[in-house]
Formats: sequence, structure tokens, C-alpha cells
Amino acid sequence: MEQKSLVKVAVTNRRLCESSLGEQIARLANEKIHRPYLLILREKDLPENEYEALAREVLSLCEDLNLRCILHTYVETARRLRVDGIHLPFSLWRKHLEELSDFSFLGVSVHSVE
Repeated sequence: MEQKSLVKVAVTNRRLCESSLGEQIARLANEKIHRPYLLILREKDLPENEYEALAREVLSLCEDLNLRCILHTYVETARRLRVDGIHLPFSLWRKHLEELSDFSFLGVSVHSVE
């Protein structure tokens, strides 16, 4: 039987957390079987300055937990914080496509064939 490899990705939405976002991330990172390979900090309701402040906290926590974290939407914030991965909605990916070579990980949301 062929063994399949899965990449487990956790995507944040702090509004759905029963406890704090930090506590939820720590809980995920401590999972034995379901520990994610990476975390996407996707808090798209935040303006960039608030997102960056949250990203600083989450990146520090993820570093302590040895959990890879990539950012979402804000390309320049990712660069300022020296994050090597970014996940973008399709429209932003198209807009920034020519300037993303400095990221080692690039994710794109595609919701339809069109």
C-alpha cells in the first residue's frame, strides 16, 4: 500500500477561538498527531498596522514553539518582519507576482476555475 504524505496547515481566525489566539496556537503546536506543519496568520479584518503588531507576537510565540508561521495579505509587513513565507488571495498574488521572489514559501487562495 502506498504511503501518502499530508501537509497539515493551520489557518487562524482569532474570532473563533474560545480562549486567546496564543493559547490556541500553543495547543495546536503541542498536538502529537495533528500538529500542523505551518501556521498561516490570516486575520484579514485587521488593518495592516494592527496585523503587524499581532504578527510580531505570533511570530515570537511560534518561534518558541518551533512552529513555522507565514503571513497573509500584507507583503510589506512580511518583509519588514523577515518572514520567508506569504499566503495571498489570488488578486493580490497577481498584483505582486513579479516581486515575490524573495519569499521561499508562497501560497495562493483559488476559489474557482475562473
